[in-house]
Formats: sequence, C-alpha cells, structure tokens
Amino acid sequence: MKKTFLIFKITAMIGLLITVIFSIRYFKSESFIEKIESPGSGAAQFFGFDQRTLRWCPQKTKELRLLQANKSLIPRLITDSQLLNRLCTITIEATTIAQAGTPDEYDVVAAVKTSVSKEEKFLKVNRRTKVYNFGGLPFQSKQLDKILSDID
Repeated sequence: MKKTFLIFKITAMIGLLITVIFSIRYFKSESFIEKIESPGSGAAQFFGFDQRTLRWCPQKTKELRLLQANKSLIPRLITDSQLLNRLCTITIEATTIAQAGTPDEYDVVAAVKTSVSKEEKFLKVNRRTKVYNFGGLPFQSKQLDKILSDID
C-alpha cells in the first residue's frame, strides 16, 4: 500500500514538473507573445498589455483650452506645465472601430496650440462610448476621463 502511494506521488511530481517546463517554454514562445501583444485580445486584457502610454498633444504645447470638460461650458485655459503634462501624457486602452463611431458623434473637448504653430488642433470625444479622437486617432483613456472630471 505504501509502495503504491509512493509510486503515485513520484509519478504525480514528475508529471507536474513536465507541465511546468512546457508551460515556461510556451509563455516564452513567439506565438504566445504575439497573442498577448495583439490589441483587444483576451490575453492582452487579462495581463494588462493592451494599455499604452500616449502623448497626444504636440511636443511644444504651451497652452491647452478646455472647451467642454464634462459639465462646464466656459472655456478654461491651462498653461501650468505639470497639469499640461498630466493631460497630454496618458495611458490609453485599446478600442474598436465600432466603439469609435462616426465623426458627427464627437464633441470638441479641448484645443491645443503649440508655440511654433498658430493652428489649433482639437481633442474630441464620443460621449456615448467614451472614445477620444485626436488627429484621426481614436482611443479610450480612463485616466483622461478622471483628469477631466477632476478639473471640472
């Protein structure tokens, strides 16, 4: 009886060791890494790899005008460099074309102007799906949602 139990334990330990070795190899394989890095995949969402850092403002942005930050209809000029950096450098999540919606569903949230250019560029948001758009790039950002609601 004891001999059978010992054989069972040894067999189980060897089986688990083999499972661990093959798991390590799989998690280091290129196919697994490609699956994780593809946007919107379940593995990427589970491991948190579908979030990326984006600086959506042009590099030399000196001022940002919030036009419709959540409830306020009064434009607010932001020139503080720390707040500009918090607003401009954000973590974004993956989004789909269906979530992005059509261009007429977007409201302008902010306008940025660099010290070099006289032209203003606009940050827009689809309030229904919480998808932002800057320069044709749709993205979602819980961090930007929070910053804009804190400013209001």
